[in-house]
Amino acid sequence: MRAWLLGAVLVSIMASEPVQDTPRNTQVQATRQFLAAALRGDTITAKRWLSANLHGHDAGLALMPLVDAGRRRGTDIELYRLGSLVGDYTTQPFVTYGWAADSAVEWPLRASIQVVFRDTASRQVWEVYLREMK
Repeated sequence: MRAWLLGAVLVSIMASEPVQDTPRNTQVQATRQFLAAALRGDTITAKRWLSANLHGHDAGLALMPLVDAGRRRGTDIELYRLGSLVGDYTTQPFVTYGWAADSAVEWPLRASIQVVFRDTASRQVWEVYLREMK
């Protein structure tokens, strides 16, 4: 009886303690991890950050320009800008990175990567654009 009572008391004490959730990545951190994998050519890791609309056949199409750019320009990127794309019925957050070598270049950057999320709560990449100036 005492063992049962002691067990019940321990369970109730443990249940009453607040459970700490692991901190969630911000969209900037998620973008950084996604781009780091894509630019170094690790498409398996990069695909984990893609939303359902980019999986499958589209995943390779979305990642290949980034893999090629990583080979040509390197993997050293810096946060350039973040904000929201405002459409007729939606607002989508975006994060833009540029190559560190271009940080001293006046606008426009020679190349940038814009990552768009579906909404402010999502951490998976909805769209990705590589923009290179000729």
